[in-house]
Amino acid sequence: MTIYRKIGIGFILLGIAMFMIGVSLFTYQGKRLNPIISDIGMYSFFLWLPTLTTGIVLVVKGGQKNDET
Repeated sequence: MTIYRKIGIGFILLGIAMFMIGVSLFTYQGKRLNPIISDIGMYSFFLWLPTLTTGIVLVVKGGQKNDET
């Protein structure tokens, strides 16, 4: 397993976790807890798709054979 594939799998898992955090904090009002939590949920919800896409690209790149060696 190449380093690209390992990093890609990590990015895919991170993207899934970011989606779950973003969805769970989507209706956060910010009155009882720290308002930073609301910002974390907002950024997680906005950035989960680029993170997941990057992970998929890295897994595909790591799966291709390197013809240069």
